Amino acid sequence: MFYINLPLGVFSLFALPVVLRQSATRFGVKIDYLGAATVTASVVSLLLALSWVGEGYDWDATRVVIGFVVAGILLAAFIPVEIRATKPVIPLSLFESRVFGSAALLMFMVGIAMFGVILYTPLFVQGVLGKTATGSGTVLIPLVLSMTAMGVTCGQIIARVKRIKPFMIAGSIVMTIGIYLLTTLDVDSSQRTVAFYLMVTGLGLGPLMPSATLAVQSTVEQRLLGVATSATQFIRSLGSTVGTAVIGSLITSGYAEYLKNNAPPQAA
Repeated sequence: MFYINLPLGVFSLFALPVVLRQSATRFGVKIDYLGAATVTASVVSLLLALSWVGEGYDWDATRVVIGFVVAGILLAAFIPVEIRATKPVIPLSLFESRVFGSAALLMFMVGIAMFGVILYTPLFVQGVLGKTATGSGTVLIPLVLSMTAMGVTCGQIIARVKRIKPFMIAGSIVMTIGIYLLTTLDVDSSQRTVAFYLMVTGLGLGPLMPSATLAVQSTVEQRLLGVATSATQFIRSLGSTVGTAVIGSLITSGYAEYLKNNAPPQAA
């Protein structure tokens, strides 16, 4: 499954320089190695702490706390490094823009919602509804199809009407409705109901990612176009990691607590 990325990656290496030409060639650009190393180490520490939580460690476990503390210290060190850097890897001036800040926050929440749904809905279908592993995987097809269709369609419409904000608002509302519907599922729910709720969620997620990216690209300076776009995607990835760990921890603790309080005495 993962090897499919190799031929696609090789194709992209040759295709992108041809079809995405730069407007100008830059010489003597200094790479912000210190900033890149600092933010990478901070994120790795955060990922380690969150992965340990996902493995069942408590949030106040020693290794988890150390991971969060190290991530916080490195993030605090990253800020002055970026302020002094000639060509910062993530220009802090981007966060002075309300559009970029709003889009970054939205992408963070989208990461939490999307990966929480993708990872844990199949677990519900298989573990609670008693479906097969194949059935729990295919239930995600309506989500993927609706999200892709809406993303492509809204991207085309935005290019014509030159309006972005209505699509971001509508997508957020529909996504929220879809996730709320998913919270109403129980042991009596059918697989069709799950698929329908996922389709609603996908209809909301679809417009959000292209509209947020376009909003950022249309407001930042040309020279910051690449870094602003990548920064929003980076923040979305952080949201997906944080969301996965937090939701997993809530499910694990809630599952254990429910069994403790409701399991019959002979099961102890």
